[in-house]
Amino acid sequence: LGYSQEEVLGLYTWDYEAVASEADIRADFSDLSTVSRVFETSHRRKDGSLFDVEISLSGTVVAEQPLIFAICRDITERKRAEDELRYANKRLTALWSISALANADLKTICNHILNMIVEMTGSRFGFYGFVNQVESEMTIHTWSGEAMEGCTVLEKPAHFLISHAGVWGEAVRKRRPFILNDYSEAHPAKNACPPGHLQLHTPLVAPFASARRP
Repeated sequence: LGYSQEEVLGLYTWDYEAVASEADIRADFSDLSTVSRVFETSHRRKDGSLFDVEISLSGTVVAEQPLIFAICRDITERKRAEDELRYANKRLTALWSISALANADLKTICNHILNMIVEMTGSRFGFYGFVNQVESEMTIHTWSGEAMEGCTVLEKPAHFLISHAGVWGEAVRKRRPFILNDYSEAHPAKNACPPGHLQLHTPLVAPFASARRP
């Protein structure tokens, strides 16, 4: 937790447990004289960072007084491995579902791929575009459904010049994935969004080229 032994002795559990209130913790510790309990939660270090823990609780009675034993184990690595396995299974499922669309039309395939990408990245919005042969213009092919519902821009162009494009154009101009972790921060490639445009937070753009230029 990042505290000294002296500091820990002056803390209550709810001082560093990130997701539980005092009432929740008291409920967890009730009726433990004969029952053991194991659960997962998150703890807050002294510096404010969070990490996953597994807590094993057991109780007994000594001199008619309940005595609770708690063992806390950092399970950050285990949770990371579980997340990686879950995402690997999602990718495998996505690839399998795409292979089943071998005979579908291009729009159906693109819509399906876009939906899978939006889901796997935990994004709210997404779009698919095709760049012309000389990489001077991109044409929007597919938007995720929620994106079109949330956008109130009066004129929604489908064709964009790469040379005038904002942050997403960086991925095409530099031919590599581009991510902006905080869209509110200054960036030389940013353009002003038109009124009614969807609010951006962490845009991620990944280009795909079937062949490299000479």
